[in-house]
Amino acid sequence: PGTCLEAVDPAAVVATRAPLPNGELLFSDGGSAAGMFGPDYMDFAYTGSQATLTANAPGFVLPAMVSGQAFADAAIEVDFTAYSGNGSQLCIIFRSDAVDGGLASYNILALIPSSRTIEFAVWQEGWTQSLVLPITDPFISLATPIHFRLEARGSEYAAFINGAFAAGVKDSQITSAGIIGLSITSDPAPASFSFANLAVYALP
Repeated sequence: PGTCLEAVDPAAVVATRAPLPNGELLFSDGGSAAGMFGPDYMDFAYTGSQATLTANAPGFVLPAMVSGQAFADAAIEVDFTAYSGNGSQLCIIFRSDAVDGGLASYNILALIPSSRTIEFAVWQEGWTQSLVLPITDPFISLATPIHFRLEARGSEYAAFINGAFAAGVKDSQITSAGIIGLSITSDPAPASFSFANLAVYALP
């Protein structure tokens, strides 16, 4: 697993906007994600329609990935139904390659409830971008359940929480199609979050 490092080359910030309308439903999770590392690092399991991702080691990106379908421009939606651990990052990995034993390149967008921030980062055999943005809308609640939406269109990425704009960035390093997943990073560990209703929609 890789560790999260600090900012390199800040990306442009996207102005507040409304979410785009959903197009065709491209993917709906039916228990298809799988954890990438063993119990020394992480645990991952489904219980009915809900999944729980647990960090057993601090400071690592610990993914559960969905293989078989690649997406470029798309809206990724998920409900974070519970989380624990001060400093936990609730993350979506997208436009990722699929490499046995690890991921060589991907974009990652993290919700960090303890600091009310959104972090966007790019991994290409090392961190090549990291930008942390505050959630400035005081009416956005981070009490669970949290309906989280990531819109990826071209080089623009926007995050919405319960339908409200939370943060957005522009970065052109990885714009090609790739697989998606959820991940957790936490320091200290252990920490966990649960999610449900992971879905991907086409964008106009």
